[in-house]
Amino acid sequence: MKIKIYRTIILSVVYGCETWSLTLRDEDRLRVFEKRVLRRIFGPKMYEVTGKWRRLHNEIVIRTAHKLLFEISNREECDGQGM
Repeated sequence: MKIKIYRTIILSVVYGCETWSLTLRDEDRLRVFEKRVLRRIFGPKMYEVTGKWRRLHNEIVIRTAHKLLFEISNREECDGQGM
């Protein structure tokens, strides 16, 4: 459910803003906001070596989100074709 909200609200704002006149600061703030939302969705992960919880790194957050969104879009395409 959280990913559906992310796709409909956050992505439409972040990628819809390409038509806006933005400063570099505004663009950075939108990227930070997007990563913050994704971190809240995916939550912290336990570090296997120490057993402590840690925050996800930026590249892991983005990679995980892209992979999940790709899987969802493929699933929706298959459902739309009657498979």
